[in-house]
Amino acid sequence: MRRVATAILIAMALIVWQPEGPGLVTELRAQEPVKLSRHAEKIKDTIGSLGTGNEARVLVELRDKTKLAGYVKSMQLDEFELFDTVADTAKGIKYEEVKKIKALGSAWVQGQSSGRRSGQRPLIGKAAIVVAVVLVVVVVALVASDRS
Repeated sequence: MRRVATAILIAMALIVWQPEGPGLVTELRAQEPVKLSRHAEKIKDTIGSLGTGNEARVLVELRDKTKLAGYVKSMQLDEFELFDTVADTAKGIKYEEVKKIKALGSAWVQGQSSGRRSGQRPLIGKAAIVVAVVLVVVVVALVASDRS
């Protein structure tokens, strides 16, 4: 019994004692997720759907009316890195600072980008319309053949 109590006391002392740097409690607090506003979450989701690398070219308008162009080099929890190919520099931009984002070749969006131009239906939507029209024609043909 005495050994168990001693072992528990030593374990508790090691957890509480912080000789250098952050202890266990501080490290756990540091891992808490960053809280973003609804708009910042939409911007983050938009950038996530576009991806990173040379193909993820965007135009970004910040809240201070600054406009930047380039591609998304990387994404972190609370910011992304935009690489400007003209200036050959990378800049970290917080999601909270972004007012609008535009994928090249699409309309300005405020947090949502489908990656296609407005008014353009997705391919699966077109296929569903074609299948529905064919089914209607087949049903009408079957009904007409039964009546004759």
